Amino acid sequence: MKKLLILFFSLSLAGCENSLIDKNQSVPKLTDIDWRYVGASNHCMDWSPDMSKVDFVNGPSLRFSSDSTLSGKAHVNRYGGRYTATKDAEQPQPMTLSGRLSIRQMFMTEIGGPKELMEEESFMLQSLNNAFRYSVQTYDPQYDFLSVDYADRNSTSPCGTYLYFARKK
Repeated sequence: MKKLLILFFSLSLAGCENSLIDKNQSVPKLTDIDWRYVGASNHCMDWSPDMSKVDFVNGPSLRFSSDSTLSGKAHVNRYGGRYTATKDAEQPQPMTLSGRLSIRQMFMTEIGGPKELMEEESFMLQSLNNAFRYSVQTYDPQYDFLSVDYADRNSTSPCGTYLYFARKK
């Protein structure tokens, strides 16, 4: 009888916990998502991406796996590496996940392509290699956004520099 009461109580609590979750609210998550490259910007710019130009099927991608590896496709080459991400103790706002990010042991294939694409690819991969923070925002009704803050060693601007990725909901 005691075991039956404990089981019933446990199932009741589990049911209450699930009823507190809004099924329509997106929970911020970094891992196991195929993020698509949107662009780069510094924090001082008023920048709004043209989401109609983002290729959500074949465009440059980034995926953080739960086993601490990352992988993706730039414009021409595939790449990978390892990462460490820690969550901030306090999150800046609801429906946001942010924290520190370290990417290391990056590698990539070495296929050539058009100069313009290769330059953008090189910029994206160097920026990822210098990443130190991330933020996932889920408040947009159509997209979740990932911003990766990276250290631009050539910049004297006090503004942050970011790579932006998105996924369709």
